[in-house]
Amino acid sequence: MGLFNRKPAPLSISESVAKELDVLRAVMAKSPPGHQLRQGDRCACPVCGTTSFVVSGNRNTSSSAHRCVNCDHAWVITARALKAYAAEDSTRTADLLAAATAAGTGAPLQVLLVEDDPADAAMVHAILAPVIPDAVQIVHVDNRGEAERTALLGFDVVLLDLNLPDSVGADTEAHFRSAVPGAKVCVCTGDGDLASSALGAGRPVLHKHQLVDLAGRHQHGTAELLAVLRAAAAA
Repeated sequence: MGLFNRKPAPLSISESVAKELDVLRAVMAKSPPGHQLRQGDRCACPVCGTTSFVVSGNRNTSSSAHRCVNCDHAWVITARALKAYAAEDSTRTADLLAAATAAGTGAPLQVLLVEDDPADAAMVHAILAPVIPDAVQIVHVDNRGEAERTALLGFDVVLLDLNLPDSVGADTEAHFRSAVPGAKVCVCTGDGDLASSALGAGRPVLHKHQLVDLAGRHQHGTAELLAVLRAAAAA
């Protein structure tokens, strides 16, 4: 048999999965943060990032073929690669969360959440749920007056909404800081102008739009919000 007539040696199963996993990693690297790809879903092109369309699906091999409408790149997503990626991501996020938790002093971070919107308050609790109560403990109030009285008990950081029933805008932070000198405050607002003003003054800021993104990142988001709060407490 001549050299050019030889058939390539078949890949072992482990080598095949490794190659499929490399493709999937490239796809996920081009996907939005927190994206959860399922078998047969449209996904980002691993080359240019444009959303692909599914060309075909193969039930026998549990795979879906994709082609990019922008650069014409073609690739295949398999069920076994998705399973391997999920296991890999679970380990990665667990390690990330453990590192974020261990970065503290050992005592739980005491957080005063000042937020009058029940949905936003619930989102903060949901994001931090994996580290409550061991790494974070939260007390929630919904107005500035109660926040000022409660803050005197002593907290590591105050996550302060600026638009409250009894106080609106930048005056909320000014009054709070005057009433509780030395408090470590992280402004939490959905107002872009207020957020920009606080950032320009060098103060820690968490934009409310970020909460949705952090929630979508799951344990990655938990670790990121915990890092934001720790940085504000240390400022």
